[in-house]
Amino acid sequence: MPKKTEHKIIKTRHIKEALQTFAQENFILPSECDFVINKTQTYIKSNTNASFELYSKEIQEKYKDKEKILNEHVEFHQLYTITLMKKEKKDLELEYTIDFSKFFTHPFLILSPDSKIPYKSHQPVELLKILFRECNKIKAYHKILVNIFDEEMKKALIHHNPLKTQF
Repeated sequence: MPKKTEHKIIKTRHIKEALQTFAQENFILPSECDFVINKTQTYIKSNTNASFELYSKEIQEKYKDKEKILNEHVEFHQLYTITLMKKEKKDLELEYTIDFSKFFTHPFLILSPDSKIPYKSHQPVELLKILFRECNKIKAYHKILVNIFDEEMKKALIHHNPLKTQF
């Protein structure tokens, strides 16, 4: 009898690799794995700091201006606490590509018309939360910052334009 796949909670900076390891440990394909983001910690380092420090409200205020981020050669790292599990059948299945733009500074998520979005079975607010959670999973998987500079993504989702959403 096959062993039941248990959930596993880990901290990682590399979700793709964590999913591959989880798949190997459980003798399943990586495409059969899924994860939930429990917590995200963001660290920042600039040319004025020798090491990374936790991204706090004070630091966030300091770097509201995107020009300042570029001028100070700011580098971000994110550490995710995730729950790994075997993928379950979901109402929502997003088929997508990512357009990273010329300098990889303004990525866009482009949803395929083949995506399955359960408009009829969910209330709009609930569906918005589900889409936001799934977009964050996609971002984390592709090493795009989560919960930082999300204003454009939130606007696109709220204004019912999920087919092309700027991360």
